[in-house]
Amino acid sequence: MFLKMLIGLLTIFILCACGAADADHNARAAEPALNDGKSARQQPAPFVPDEVIVCFSPQTDKAFIKNTAARLNLTIIKVFKTPGLFLMRITDASPVEMMIKRLKKVAAVTCAEPNYTVSTSDAAIR
Repeated sequence: MFLKMLIGLLTIFILCACGAADADHNARAAEPALNDGKSARQQPAPFVPDEVIVCFSPQTDKAFIKNTAARLNLTIIKVFKTPGLFLMRITDASPVEMMIKRLKKVAAVTCAEPNYTVSTSDAAIR
């Protein structure tokens, strides 16, 4: 009796494991592939090519922020309500990644990130 129950449980376990693997395989196969063969989910989120979001420590002087922006060829587009948070445009055609590296070298900068674009898919609404 015990042996039959054990065999039954093992059979159910194996069938469930195989079914889950097939479902995962089918989900990956249904993902839209990009030209380079990678799935859309593996790609980094797109961002605005000439904009960065920058956080300065809250006690940072406004003149220092303006001077830092000018020195790095940035213009302030928006000042957020959160103290020290700015949206800035890159004016010298530097890549966003390079500008972020430069900003992170400034001691008063607490974070620097691309201005990621966000969208919803029709599937998420249904």
